[in-house]
Order: sequence, then C-alpha cells, then structure tokens
Amino acid sequence: MSPTLQEILDNAEQLADAAEAHEPAPAEERDPASWHALRNAVAARATADQQITTAVQQMREAKYSWATIGGLLGTSAQAAQQRYGGSSAPAKSRARTKPRTKANLGVVETVTFAGAAKVTSRNAGHRVTKHSGKGAVSQQVTKP
Repeated sequence: MSPTLQEILDNAEQLADAAEAHEPAPAEERDPASWHALRNAVAARATADQQITTAVQQMREAKYSWATIGGLLGTSAQAAQQRYGGSSAPAKSRARTKPRTKANLGVVETVTFAGAAKVTSRNAGHRVTKHSGKGAVSQQVTKP
C-alpha cells in the first residue's frame, strides 16, 4: 500500500536525509557525458534533416530531377521522391512502377497506374491477377 501524503510529509526530513546520504555503487554510476553526446547528436540530426528537406524543396523548385537529388543524397531517385516528395509533389498522370521479386511462392509483378494497382503472381503454374483501385479489389485465377 502506498503511503499517504501526510505520511510522506511527516517523514520528509528522514527521506531528505536518506537521499543526501545515499552513495551509489560504482556499477550504478554513469557518465553524463555520453548522455549529453547522444542528446546533442540527435538534435544535430534533426537540424540536418530539416536543412536537407529545405534544400530538396529548393532543388525541386529549380527543376532538378529526382535522379540528381537522389544521387546527391546517396540513394535512388525513387527513394528520394518517396522520402522528400510528400503530398505536395505533383502526381504523374500515369506513374508506373514494376518491382519484381522472386520468392519461394513464385514471381510477383506489380504495376501501378494513377492510383490503381494490378498484381500478378505465378505459383505452382497458376496465374493470379488482382486488380485494385478506388477501394475495389477483384481477383482472377488462370490455370496453365
């Protein structure tokens, strides 16, 4: 059971004396310099991230390509656009992506056109095509 406020107040002198007399064991002591170093590094990273975001916006306003921006950032054009493009970036009328992966389940191909997606996968000789867009999803299975 927790002590009441009155009990704490009644024992305030005793608690203060105990806190002042406490000597931590050497294993309990920590160097505050490492804590400050990490806190300062995190603050510097936040500042740098904001500066990078501002610089990317300025480059886009100056009509630099995402490939150029990605090159300066050490990443791909697509990764740069995904991270810094945001919702303010103009949408392409027929943006097309075709990531392909090979997994144990077969080949997967995704094609995206202006907000709608078509996913085709091949598994055990069957071809499964899923179409989605505007909240609707349809699926078609084709046997070989």
